[in-house]
Amino acid sequence: MLKILGITVLLGGVFLLGYYTGQRPAEVRKAVKELSSEVVDTTKDLSRNVIDTTQGLERTLRYRQGLVDAKERLLEAKSDLHDKNFGDATKELAEAVAHLEQAGLTGEEGGKAARAKTLAAKIKDVEGELSKGKTVSKAKMDEIQKELDSLLVK
Repeated sequence: MLKILGITVLLGGVFLLGYYTGQRPAEVRKAVKELSSEVVDTTKDLSRNVIDTTQGLERTLRYRQGLVDAKERLLEAKSDLHDKNFGDATKELAEAVAHLEQAGLTGEEGGKAARAKTLAAKIKDVEGELSKGKTVSKAKMDEIQKELDSLLVK
C-alpha cells in the first residue's frame, strides 16, 4: 500500500513539473541557463585549481628527482675517488652538476633553486681540481653531500 502511494505521489510530482514547464517555458529556460552558467563557472575554477596544483606537484617532483640523481652521481664519484679512479669521478661529478643545474631550473620557491645552483658551482670547482690532477679531500666531498642532503630534506 505504501509503495503504491509513493509511486502515485512521484507520478503526480512529475506531471505537475511537466505542466509547469509547458505553461512557463521562458522562465524554465532562464533558470536552466543561470544554473548551467554557475556550474560552468564552478567547473572552470575547479579545473584551474587542479591544473595549478598538478603543475606545482610536477615541478616539485622534477626538482627532487634532479637532486636525487645528483646525489647518486656524487656518491658514485666519492666511490671512484676512494678507488683512485679520478677520470670516472670527474665524469660523475659533471653529471651531478648537470642534474643540479636542471633541478635549479625547475626549482621550488624559497631560494632552493639558488642553493642548488650554488652547490652545482661548488661541484664544478671540485671537478675542475680533479681534472687538473689535484686531489680532493674526503671532508670537502662530505660537506657537499651534507649540503645536498639538506636540500633534499627541506
